[in-house]
Amino acid sequence: MSVEDNSKYVRTTFDVGSGRHSNCLYWLDEFDASVDQLRSARENDVQNLFDSMTALVKNAFDDLEESEDGFDYVAERATDRLHRIVSQLEISDVFTFGYISIVVRELFMQLAKRGLTTYYVLDNALRADRFEYVCKVFEQAGIKVTTPQLNGTDWTTLSNLIKAHNKGRMHVA
Repeated sequence: MSVEDNSKYVRTTFDVGSGRHSNCLYWLDEFDASVDQLRSARENDVQNLFDSMTALVKNAFDDLEESEDGFDYVAERATDRLHRIVSQLEISDVFTFGYISIVVRELFMQLAKRGLTTYYVLDNALRADRFEYVCKVFEQAGIKVTTPQLNGTDWTTLSNLIKAHNKGRMHVA
């Protein structure tokens, strides 16, 4: 176990398998606790927390050596974990969206920076309102969403959008 203090945000990590992999996924695993910490922070400390969290995301990725195929492991799990989190969220507020658009987006940017993008098939069995919410959150996290509900049912159009996102080295759902 290690404890890291960066500014006002303290995090504890437990090594499970490769701790460096876990450190990259920490920000999804601890989604609720991190958002709760933002909610309870004083107004003038929120930006410092966001800065500390994004710095720790970058550090976690910098600590993971490419030779370990560690980035593949993180990429394989990140989008699915995000989907599971947001499909079950009960509270959605400015802190939730701030966390997603700043911290979670940084996680996906770190993957893309290393040449790894994700392709994820959304669960369209979700209730319509929940599905819309998942799509909105994915877009905020930096994942381009292409669905018949948003883009029409013409397969050529959908296929071209997916190809354009892939060609642009973007995360796609």
